[in-house]
Amino acid sequence: MRFLLNRQKLPFFVVLALTVGSMYSCVSLQDRTMTAQERERAEIVGSVTVKFTSTHFLHNKNGVRERAYADLKRAAQIKYPGNIDIKNIVMYGSFSGWNILWGLLYLTSPILLDVQRITATGDVVLYSGSASSGITQKMSEAITKSSLEMAERMPSDSTIAILNVFSTNRDTSEYIIGELEYNFVNSGKFRIVDRRRLDQIRVETNFQMSGEVSDDSAISIGNMLGANIVITGEITGIGSNQRLILKALDVRTAQIIAMTREQF
Repeated sequence: MRFLLNRQKLPFFVVLALTVGSMYSCVSLQDRTMTAQERERAEIVGSVTVKFTSTHFLHNKNGVRERAYADLKRAAQIKYPGNIDIKNIVMYGSFSGWNILWGLLYLTSPILLDVQRITATGDVVLYSGSASSGITQKMSEAITKSSLEMAERMPSDSTIAILNVFSTNRDTSEYIIGELEYNFVNSGKFRIVDRRRLDQIRVETNFQMSGEVSDDSAISIGNMLGANIVITGEITGIGSNQRLILKALDVRTAQIIAMTREQF
């Protein structure tokens, strides 16, 4: 009799194992990959690795890139001095024991929840602050101050797309955008549009991250990205008399909800 009961229970566990296994897919992502030309110009001083647990409702892996970039940047700043950024980020996930607790739920809702242990690795790129890169300590301070001011004026829990910062130097534009993303993510108040999605829209619309963009174009792209706030900016002036100007637009109303000007 006991043998028969065990045989009856067997299909339950088989179905459980097959269902969980079929729905589980390890994270395997890349972000901020440098081109061959960028690698030749960049000074890669090392690499950093971080690990964190990521929970994916409905197997939606949005947010993994932002979390990986923020954690890697934080780890790199502890280890490497100067103006640095993280490039060539590789992320992969492994099965977490927390999924076992959700086994019963997988039988009725197999796409409800997925928990993975993420390992992220990235190259640390040093910006020397030379005239060729255009990046200085004063610029970094201006970015930080602007980020704090804008974060106070923008509604919490907003989805933000940082579209462009107009500059004559593409590396400088990318550096500023990366720093803004990092600061806004670390504030814990906002969601940032995935850079890969922005790159896709940029290709489709022939939109340049370092070029000029009108408010109408910014709002249109914001709608495509599902953002309710878009941020654009520019660097004006020359030499030691430059200003970083940032502007946040409400996608729904087209109104400016925050604007900062910092000299560096």
